[in-house]
Formats: sequence, C-alpha cells, structure tokens
Amino acid sequence: MNSLMMLQRDLLRMGVKWGEGVSRQGEPYGWLIDSREFLLQQDHLERVCAELGPLLEKYQIDSLAGYTLAAHPLAMGLRTWFAGRGRRLSVNLIRREPKPDGLQRQIEGPPIQPGQRVLLVDDLVNSGSTQVNAVRIVRQAGGVVAAVAVILDYERSGSAWLRGQNIPMERLFTLAELGIQKPTGLPKLQPVWQKSDVNLGRYNAPKSSVCLKGDKIWIGSDQGYLLCFNRQGKELWRYGVRDQERGIHGTPFEWEGRIYFGAYDGYLYCLCALTGQLHWELRPAQWIGASPLVDKGQVLVGIEYGEMGGGLIAVDAISGRQLWEAPAGNYVHSGACLAGSRVCFGCNDGIVRAVDRDSGKLLWRFYTQGPVKSDLVSDGQRVLVAGGDGVLYCLAAENGSLLWERRISRQLYCRPLLAGNLVMAGGDGTCLLALQLEDGEVAWVAPLGSPLLGGACLGAGDHIWASAVDGTIGCFSHDGRALAYLETGHPIRNRPAGNSELTCIADMAGNLYAFDWSHSQRSK
Repeated sequence: MNSLMMLQRDLLRMGVKWGEGVSRQGEPYGWLIDSREFLLQQDHLERVCAELGPLLEKYQIDSLAGYTLAAHPLAMGLRTWFAGRGRRLSVNLIRREPKPDGLQRQIEGPPIQPGQRVLLVDDLVNSGSTQVNAVRIVRQAGGVVAAVAVILDYERSGSAWLRGQNIPMERLFTLAELGIQKPTGLPKLQPVWQKSDVNLGRYNAPKSSVCLKGDKIWIGSDQGYLLCFNRQGKELWRYGVRDQERGIHGTPFEWEGRIYFGAYDGYLYCLCALTGQLHWELRPAQWIGASPLVDKGQVLVGIEYGEMGGGLIAVDAISGRQLWEAPAGNYVHSGACLAGSRVCFGCNDGIVRAVDRDSGKLLWRFYTQGPVKSDLVSDGQRVLVAGGDGVLYCLAAENGSLLWERRISRQLYCRPLLAGNLVMAGGDGTCLLALQLEDGEVAWVAPLGSPLLGGACLGAGDHIWASAVDGTIGCFSHDGRALAYLETGHPIRNRPAGNSELTCIADMAGNLYAFDWSHSQRSK
C-alpha cells in the first residue's frame, strides 16, 4: 500500500463520522466529513502536505490563505512544507466575518498586496459557498487567486464554480475514491429472471428474506404463503399458513430436507422442503416475527405475546415438541446465533442475552441503548450485534464482555455479514461499511446512495451483494470496489441471499430478482 492509499484509509477511519452530525437546519446526517481532528494531528498533517505539496509547486504563488476553520492548520502545514524546499511564503487566515472588536480584521496576517498570487487552501470543496466567499475576500484585498488546493472534492457545484472562474484546483481525493459516492460508468446488473407476484399483501412488502440452498429458493410473503422456486424461477409449490392475514415476517431456514418458518399467526411450521407437505405445526405464542435457526436437531426462534412479552424457545426439529423457553423483557424480533454451547439473541428491550443451548438457562446479558431487532451473527468466539442505537457491538461469546464498538448510523437494523477478517453492516449513512473484525477499524466503504436496512451477502461470483432502501442493488469486490449496480425503483428492506452462482433479493413491490454474475458480465 503506497503512502496516498494509506492516507486515504486513515482519513476514512478518522475523518468520516457516521450518524453523528447535525445540519444547520437541525436535521441529522447519515454521514459527514470532519477533517479537523485529522489535521490537528501532526503526523496526519505532515502526510497530507507531503501528498498535496508536490501538486502545488507548479503555481507561482506568493502566499497561502486558509478560510476558517479546518483550513488553518493545512495552510500552516503547507508553509512548512514549502519552507523545507527553500520557498518562504506568507500565510493569511481568513475569518467568515470581520472581527467585531480589536483590530476588526477579516484577514489575519501580513496585508495582501495588489497583484499578490494567493493559493487558497481548504479541507474540502462541496457546495462552493466557502470558496466563493474566500475568493471574493482575497480579490477585494487586491490579491489574485492563483489556485485552490483541497484534500477532498465532492465533485458538486463548488468545483464547477471554480472551473467557471478559470481557477485551477488540486485535490487528493473524491467522494467516489473514498467509497462514499457511487462511481459513474459502471455496468448495469441484469437479473437472469424476475418474479413480480411474490407478494401482493396489504403491506405490499415481503418482510421475509430469501432462503437459498442448493437449487431451491424459499421466501415468505405478507399474503401468508411460503413459496418455493427452483433456480430457474419456476414456482414449485406454495403453502398457506392458518391465518393468512398475518403473513410471514421472518426468513425460513432449511435443515436436512425440511423447511422451518414462523408466521405472525403465532405458529411455527415445519414442511417438507421439496413438496411443501406439512410435517408439524406448533403455536407457542401470539406472534412469531423472528427468523428461526436450526442446529443439531433444535429449532431456535424468538416469540412474542401479551403486553410486550417475548422470549426464545427451543423446539425439537423432528417432532415439534417444545424443549424450553428463555424469557425476555419484550418482543423478540432478532434471529438467534450460536456461539459454541451458547445461544445468543437480541430483544426490543435493548438487551442481548446468551443462554445455554441445552437448557435455556441465562448465562449473561449485555445492555445496548436501543432495541435489537436484527439477527445476531457469530464466528464462535465473537458475537456481532447491530443495535437500534446505531452502534455495531462486538462481544466476547464466552461472557458477553465488550471487545469493541463502532457507531455507524443513527439507527442500525442491518444484519452484520462476516466475511473472513471483516464484518460488514450499514445504516442510514448510504454506504456499506467493512470493519476489521479484530478491532472494528474501518477497512473500506462501498457506496449505495441510500440507507441500508437489509444488509449484504456473499453471492454470485463470490462477490459481496448489498441492497438499499431506495431500491439500489450493488455488487462489490472483497476490497470494496464497486462492480455493478441496478436501480430497481422499488424500496428494499430485505437482505440478499446467495451462493457462488446465484444471488436473490426481494423488494417491497413484490418482485423477486435472481442474479448470476456470469450472466451479468455477458450482458454488459
């Protein structure tokens, strides 16, 4: 990794704030870039100047000027860089408004002389309002703006305005190069088939994600049907639950030729995966909205009942006999995960619980600051939790102690994806974030352009597939490089499911899409 790539990585880790900022209108940001903390660290400042300085040597400048506030350390750092090469430049610091007292100056530093060639520096250029004011102030003082230098170019109206003024601009990165904005000119994803009648219920939104195994695809609908398709998109069978007004919210799970799912009629169903024939049904609660997990002959699923009551139950996968129940303090929408002999699950009360898989006995609790609605995932040693408070938590499976946490959104309902040494999730920040599993540091981000509620999967072509609320489906390499997109035009709240050959995803308009990467490549 060269020095510029390392700088890009560190800027991404420190300079991008996810789910923390507030606009001038009081609206929360999904993400923002704040380079102040980054530039106030000497090492980072020197590295920025080492990359930006050589781009500026060609301009015959007399001075540097920085507009309040982030530009000030950058201006001083570049003066030092130029001084190290025998060029002594003066520096001006420009206020937004003249100081109301004291010397009442708007430009601090030695007076700008008529015809003096000034290099304006800033951390970024976005709308251009900062650059418009700075150029105006320098020109009013008699100076000539020779060029503008920034760390980050948003490629929006600000850079267009500078071009219109014939003011050259040097930059280190764009939003697309950071992975925050979708690049242009990429191929369009083409589904190998699409079904348009998967869900026609009153909510007009299949809440169930796809279960894909072998050459079969299963998905539930708000109409109260579990549907089975082959990999060519032919419907093989459908099964209607007892109360079809309630629908199926969770994702089905296949185990040893049987398909298991819960419905909002309160029943847990077990069907023959090939034919849809009912093996057994059990009504342990008033509603079941969570996705089941099956392992070693046990079905583990969250339940809901009464006034905000719920828990996790274990059911014998063959007979349908309930084995135990672990109570919780609220509804359980979260799908459970296994970590050795422990079963871990989240709850709407914000508590993550681990229970013994054989008895349901409580082993430990972990408290978040918001409801935990998404499925938990584990590598056996760690448990990954997407909290409704916008924080991704990594817990020790043994005792529930916090290993690390990373805020990535204001709210987080996106199921984490484990892929080697990375964990991926996304929220309202319009990007899929890949974090290092070891410490939670940002490895890369991949842009989708809209918040993520469903999540991502490893799918066709052994690539990473993710979907966004606005209907965007994106395909990415394992290092976060965008490969292709599809704009479906319909909201997506479900996560994709896939294997090395096929990726499937449902949208809120009742469409089910199937993608084969080799087909997508042929159709470019």
